[in-house]
Amino acid sequence: GFVSTRNYPGIRNESGWNIVVGWDVIVPVINNQNPALEKINRLGVSADMLLRVMNSKSSEMWNSIVPDSENRPVNYYWFKDESIIAGLTGFLGTDKINLAGKEVTDGEALIAAIRKDPYGIGFCKLAAATDLKNQTLADGLILLPIDRNINGTLDYSENIYSDFNQLSRGIWIGKYPKPLCSNIYAAGINRPEGEASVAFLKWVLTDGQKFLYDNGYNDLLITERQKSVDRLYET
Repeated sequence: GFVSTRNYPGIRNESGWNIVVGWDVIVPVINNQNPALEKINRLGVSADMLLRVMNSKSSEMWNSIVPDSENRPVNYYWFKDESIIAGLTGFLGTDKINLAGKEVTDGEALIAAIRKDPYGIGFCKLAAATDLKNQTLADGLILLPIDRNINGTLDYSENIYSDFNQLSRGIWIGKYPKPLCSNIYAAGINRPEGEASVAFLKWVLTDGQKFLYDNGYNDLLITERQKSVDRLYET
């Protein structure tokens, strides 16, 4: 079967067999024409600030979360997705998320709304915000960098948001907030031994990776894929 650490957090501690086959990543996105973009990229935004934005009954102002920026409302967009809500609960350290803001129907609608709104912000799956053909973020979007250590600046070790490949590597080596990044595993009681089963899982880790995006997930880095393929043939 295929399971996620977000839905089955104990998978790594189980006695059965498993290999990583993909990622389920949640990202905060903003419009790439946000007037405070230079400061946002330099300072980052903390989880506490994002929680304020999500729970505020009256809109927070951009200058309350990014010093010396415009006194304009932060337009928070969201949609009902249990996986995203579960990831945000872990990231923000609370289940008291009111989801104030402007509700939209799905990830596609959220991206469309933020593309039109220089002051918009929202969380979605990374796959939904990605231009698969060019391996970049979709036009009009940029990732909101997260100030993980809450020191008011985006440190060198936190600066993984400038391009898609840098973010992918940051996720792989653990620089991205873990609650927002869930591994997808192929798992079973025992290591698969049948020729057809092994061939199928090898396909999942090679040619089949391109189909992950169609289902809202992200593919593995080449080095990760090979590591999982090697595990198929361990004795």
